[in-house]
Amino acid sequence: MKTKSIVLHFKYWCLLLLSVTFSYERIAAQNLFANSSFEDINICVEFNASCAAEGWFYIKPTTNPLVNRQVVPEPYSGMNLLLVPVESVYGKKEFSAVYSHPFVYTMLCCPLIKGESYKIQFYIHTASRKFYALDFCFTQTEPATDGFDLVRQKPSFSIQPQELREEVKNGWRRVQHVFTADGTERFCTIGNFSEKPWGYKAKERMNSGGAVYYFLDDVSLVPVDSIAPCKKYEANIVKLYEQNFRHTNFATVQKPGDTIEPVLHSAPVFTSDTLIIPAALFETNSAVLRPEFVKLFDEFSAGMNEKKIASIHIFGHTDSRGTQEKNKVLSQNRAEAIRKYFTEKFPQYTDVIFAKGKGQDQPVADNKTEQGRTRNRRVEIVVTTVSLSQ
Repeated sequence: MKTKSIVLHFKYWCLLLLSVTFSYERIAAQNLFANSSFEDINICVEFNASCAAEGWFYIKPTTNPLVNRQVVPEPYSGMNLLLVPVESVYGKKEFSAVYSHPFVYTMLCCPLIKGESYKIQFYIHTASRKFYALDFCFTQTEPATDGFDLVRQKPSFSIQPQELREEVKNGWRRVQHVFTADGTERFCTIGNFSEKPWGYKAKERMNSGGAVYYFLDDVSLVPVDSIAPCKKYEANIVKLYEQNFRHTNFATVQKPGDTIEPVLHSAPVFTSDTLIIPAALFETNSAVLRPEFVKLFDEFSAGMNEKKIASIHIFGHTDSRGTQEKNKVLSQNRAEAIRKYFTEKFPQYTDVIFAKGKGQDQPVADNKTEQGRTRNRRVEIVVTTVSLSQ
């Protein structure tokens, strides 16, 4: 798959110009978190659509349910913020089942220097939920690496309730924490590493999966003393922005040949194919599959046994006839019917198969003609597979 061209945010280039113009002390204070205000948004390769902050990655991304937007606060500054899943109102077991690894991570712009002190600062909002703690875990290995057991890692430090300063703006609180590096810090993971439940009530859930999030904005990681940034500071930011997969597990920033740390894995290669299913394979105005569909997909699924499936996204679509509400329901039901077929065929991939009804909102042809309406009545199946390069 070809990598799309990278367009960096104008503000980022302005900061680079300022770093050249200002003094050595100004350069020394450069933030080691890229896209720290989360204003630069990634265009994901899988769907060619904006979906997440550049340089920040969820584990597992394919099992990260969306949050109810009604509970998301206004950002502390700018237009965007970072959502960090920390708990489930249904307990730790349910949280692990839904998310597998409920964390967010990024690669540092420069590795930390052993024995040096660093300061993390950020703003946090809990949407009126109780704040229990927030763990920061620095590792040398990239957390998304296939086979790396992140949940067995111990956090480098935890932000405790007493470290939250007084409210500074509309529920936002500022946090500062100073720590000493041990020299192995290459990636930073944020989340909840505790095995103990926190005790959120069902009414405090923020999505259908029962998750509770903390919201972060304007994060920074800087050395306490004057330290010149590493030579690959800008290059590492570009590398972070080049990682454009957001719905595929085990997609990593670190590649074979990188010299900062030993590479313990081959580079994963992802391929996405789209299969379009016409509405004729369903009963009229129904989500019941015709026998022709089952025969067709039995042949199609036979070839899938030879591949490693990263994700399957199923999107239902209708034409514009009928009400928008009914079309939404019909498209969702048809997508769910195909998802049910796939999960029965491939139970091992249940947590990476997703169904979404789009209704009449994404036509591919003119709804004024019968031919166009026929093309619009469809189900799109995006199958992403992964292989390891040699």
